[in-house]
Amino acid sequence: DKVTVRNLANGYEATVFAALSPAAYTTDFIPLQPGPNEILIRFEEEPGVAVEYRFQFRRDDPPTF
Repeated sequence: DKVTVRNLANGYEATVFAALSPAAYTTDFIPLQPGPNEILIRFEEEPGVAVEYRFQFRRDDPPTF
């Protein structure tokens, strides 16, 4: 199985690590750019057979005082 995690807003592709549980994964730090960031998670069981999930995160700059 191949798992990819990519921030579509800035093109960053995370390194994916297998976790302790057989069906669990974790990644390195995924940098977010200010504003909306769409994260694509793709599970590929075999070539041409894949499932994709997309999540939207928003990074707001910290307020200035």
